[in-house]
Amino acid sequence: MKTEGTLLLMARGVFRNRKLRRKMMAAILLILLLVIALGTWVVDDWLAESILRFVVFWLIITVYTLVLLLLCVYDMLRLKKECMEESE
Repeated sequence: MKTEGTLLLMARGVFRNRKLRRKMMAAILLILLLVIALGTWVVDDWLAESILRFVVFWLIITVYTLVLLLLCVYDMLRLKKECMEESE
């Protein structure tokens, strides 16, 4: 129960702090690019051996991409809201 509260507070902090949110988005993007490069050049033979490995690998990349996309949309909407509040 205490861990859930701590994680919730950390998530709220990330979503409220623009610099931290953008650093997190950059880190996710770098990890995503690294994993795609590894899958393309390093472990491509290993992934080709099993369809299950291949599907799981690309499923993980899809999830990371969707998380990054959602964070970008949230950042864009938050910035729009801040600009509208500033202009009032």
